Amino acid sequence: SHIAQALVESFAGLEQKSVGQTDNLAAANAYRTGRLHWWRRTPAELEKSLRFFAEALEHDAAHAPAYAALADTWMLLSQYGNITPVKAAAKAQPMIEKALAIDPESAEAFAALGLTRWQIGQKDAAESALRHSMELNEDYIPAQLWLAGVLGEQGRYPEEHQVLEHAMVLDPLNELLAVNYADNQRIRGDFASGRQMLRGLLELRPDSTMLLRSLAMQELSQGELVEGWKLVQRSYQLEPDNPADIAAMAKTLVQLGQTEEAEKLLVAGLERASQNFNLLHARWLNLLVSKRYEEAERLVRETMADAGDNAPSMLRRSFSMQLGLIALARSDFPAARQYFEEAIGEDEDAAFGADEILVLSLSSLVSSHLGDQETADERLAAAERKIGRARLNGVDDAEIYYNEATLLAMRDQVPEALQKLQQSYERGFRDLWLLELDWRLNNLRREPLFVDLQSQLSLEIDQALAEIRALSLAVL
Repeated sequence: SHIAQALVESFAGLEQKSVGQTDNLAAANAYRTGRLHWWRRTPAELEKSLRFFAEALEHDAAHAPAYAALADTWMLLSQYGNITPVKAAAKAQPMIEKALAIDPESAEAFAALGLTRWQIGQKDAAESALRHSMELNEDYIPAQLWLAGVLGEQGRYPEEHQVLEHAMVLDPLNELLAVNYADNQRIRGDFASGRQMLRGLLELRPDSTMLLRSLAMQELSQGELVEGWKLVQRSYQLEPDNPADIAAMAKTLVQLGQTEEAEKLLVAGLERASQNFNLLHARWLNLLVSKRYEEAERLVRETMADAGDNAPSMLRRSFSMQLGLIALARSDFPAARQYFEEAIGEDEDAAFGADEILVLSLSSLVSSHLGDQETADERLAAAERKIGRARLNGVDDAEIYYNEATLLAMRDQVPEALQKLQQSYERGFRDLWLLELDWRLNNLRREPLFVDLQSQLSLEIDQALAEIRALSLAVL
């Protein structure tokens, strides 16, 4: 069909400049075939692409793009497969060096370098490598995709939007660009246009788990629990062994209050992919929500031991945050304070990440509880600055209203906090488990409006479950 042809051309255009770097047709073909599998982002497809890139090098040992491709595939396997980012980076680095030794102007190698730096938390180094890749080849889509990701993680949403828009002109049918673009739109308060685009692509590729999963998360973020469930279920049925699909399914189950089902799914998933960070994080969260604190702590400690003493600072901060939340759940305030202080970014990071806001505000909460009002005030003010910066960058989703509510509650501005919670609900907030667990909202718990909101969420989740059972989509 002409659509299928357009899809093939959409991917084929990416590599033309670099394929010109080998005169060996077999090497060029193996490399290109590898990239076709590589774009599909499932563990099996990425493993296949590794074999094709190795084959390209058998035909031409001086094909720099193939070395770069091996490097970036290892990094992607740390996201989608069963290897930690630290171990993947150790495999990727020599491949990048090899590529740059052959061709110091390799756009692919600088893009792979940028991805590697990003995945281990070195965002500034990642950004400069990716921008250099784009200078060397302005049509190389992966560099643009990853640069957008780095910008998004730093809360630089208008810049991320520009990079994605530019890339989508070059490659309008690229699913990864579309998924990231839709998410950028959602964060900036325009959910409808991203959804429309993803729905359009899904009509072309009804079996794309990436599109199904992303659309599911979009629907769930809007409070569309049944629609989100249907999409996640379809995605999971197509790829029941894919860590990304298992994690998305588990997250949906937690939102629907089905923590035991989520646990079964995650345990089975981790038996197959024990080092996948998405699965490990989803399981830790599920154990925390289920109040299984000993198991949650053991999981974090095992993951830390596996990461080793040289784990990147980003990862160490994430572990500290997890341990801090467990300590707080046990009312061990001195330990919680120590962990939260360790989890705070070393710089006044520009990012609006819910995690950063969480860590700063909870550090404030426990400092106040332990009588250190000076630190408490400093941390709360830092969290408020982050939210202010996010607003300047156009953030306008349910999550930012929720975060504003938590900080207002901590300032004891009860009517304002309740109003923000209501606005968060109107924009799709349906995480009942979070509302019940969040210590920052303790000042609001006796307020009639808060109690009403809790009942409303509980009712909606029950209705969604009844509808899902009626559709017999699951044995929930």
